Amino acid sequence: MEPEEFQVAVKWWLGMDTSPQQRCPHCHDHQLDSLGHHAITCKGGGDAVIRHNALRDVFAQFCHRARLGGQLEVGYGSGGDVSNSRPADFLVPNWTLGKPAAFDLTVVSPLNSNTLIEAGTTSGSAAGKAEVRKHNANDPKCRELGWVCIPLAVESYGCWGEEAHSSFSRLAARLALQLQCSKSKATTTIYQRLNLTLVRCNARAMLSRARLLHDPGLRLDLGIRGVWQPQVEALFDVRVIDTDAPSHCHRAPNAILESSSQEKKRMYKKAVEDRRGTFTPFVLSVDGLLHKEASHFIKHMATALSSKWDKAYSITSSYVRSRLAFAGVRAVSLCLRGSRTIWRSGLGFDDGAPLASFME
Repeated sequence: MEPEEFQVAVKWWLGMDTSPQQRCPHCHDHQLDSLGHHAITCKGGGDAVIRHNALRDVFAQFCHRARLGGQLEVGYGSGGDVSNSRPADFLVPNWTLGKPAAFDLTVVSPLNSNTLIEAGTTSGSAAGKAEVRKHNANDPKCRELGWVCIPLAVESYGCWGEEAHSSFSRLAARLALQLQCSKSKATTTIYQRLNLTLVRCNARAMLSRARLLHDPGLRLDLGIRGVWQPQVEALFDVRVIDTDAPSHCHRAPNAILESSSQEKKRMYKKAVEDRRGTFTPFVLSVDGLLHKEASHFIKHMATALSSKWDKAYSITSSYVRSRLAFAGVRAVSLCLRGSRTIWRSGLGFDDGAPLASFME
């Protein structure tokens, strides 16, 4: 945990001011409160999704280390259900009595108006109500698929529901067997990793809003979550350079691209890292020459597409580079000649199926 995140987390636990009392810069509908309640429950800005996915991934890692296997995000379109229901954030086969377990994770705040009074007298009441809601929503589809629905509900301050405690105990027994350690140590490790992830994500949600209010002017070309680090937003800024311009005639093309990349980093890198993101300048020449960081991103993306589409890396790499090259040619043509017709992409696919015809 970064020092600034730790400071915000401690203030939040002690009930001190953590957020400026201004309108939320993400949802624009509610006022931020000093205790950080809105910041950790707001659906805008993607912080709630990041927190959910981070907790899900930690739980999945423990299941894999315990040799339980499993799949992420299962259930969409299964059975006769045509809705967007997805009852399994993580599906573990052969969990109990030969049946798979559909673990569905949810984070709730005990400070919500519908749980505040009971939460003040009964520990874990908000998590208990969340478990009931998950059962009502997921049990019919899980019964149809032959799964066992197990909600993993946790309150924003770290109190887990009863079904989560039972599941973690069973997971710890399997984990201890695989790692050759005591069950108590495995149990402690599970709770520590999960709760540290929860606190870190809550702190980042509060920090992201405070930073946006402090510096609202950061604007970049593209943001993608999870490119270089899981659940961390990667921000990109594109620059196209004419390496044949008179001002560059005495410099090597690679040196020109490198200086442009360093200039972008001086402008944006610190501001992006202050928001706990990563910054990558995407610099290329009008002739299609890529800077080394842009080339590295293309290779990374081609590798991911190769795995997703089940195609050879050489095919996906050629496809990505060809699309980028044609985009560059069109952009240069527009600058030189303008456009007389509306251009539409003739490919327009996202599953990799027509790649064979593309490569012919």
